[in-house]
Amino acid sequence: SANRQRDKGDAKRFRTGINALDEIIGPMVGGDLVIVLASQGDAKTVLGLQTALQCASVAPSLYFQLEMPGEQMGVRELTWAADTDSKTILEGDMDFALDERMKGALKDYATLPIYIHDEGRIRFSQIRAQCVAMKRSKGLGFVVIDHISLVRMDKKYSSSFERIDELCADLKALAKELDIVVMALSQRTRGAQRRDDPTP
Repeated sequence: SANRQRDKGDAKRFRTGINALDEIIGPMVGGDLVIVLASQGDAKTVLGLQTALQCASVAPSLYFQLEMPGEQMGVRELTWAADTDSKTILEGDMDFALDERMKGALKDYATLPIYIHDEGRIRFSQIRAQCVAMKRSKGLGFVVIDHISLVRMDKKYSSSFERIDELCADLKALAKELDIVVMALSQRTRGAQRRDDPTP
């Protein structure tokens, strides 16, 4: 289990690379399920991608992007890495210094074993199959699900709470079975954001 690996000290340890967040989460090891809950527009995708890139230096990472094309994710990450904005990149309005920063970021990322699956809404059974296949073929240490409300389940549930509860249990079981870290991104409901106290 993850706890036994920590005790023995022989586990691969993953970190987000963001000190404040790492202090809250602590080092992540195989078998861990980490759920990141945030409001719309709080840059969950950027956080997930930056963490996957950080963790890819330890072991191969797999990112399930269920909301936007992989190319759009790449543009977001390059804007952060090159300290610019997406409009500048998309319109090609770059000076020499920015061009050099872009080339440096692309060179760094090209060597990292990170794979993006962006086919949209898929079933949990398909996510599991992809993870098992990659673990066997290339190795796998870190997985991001962006985001869990878009994952389809194989049966009907009486409420969204019941569905998410079952999905989280399945993701935890997957993390333990394959000895990987699973980070699931989730968006707070608008109802929770409207309350005087928005704490879930």
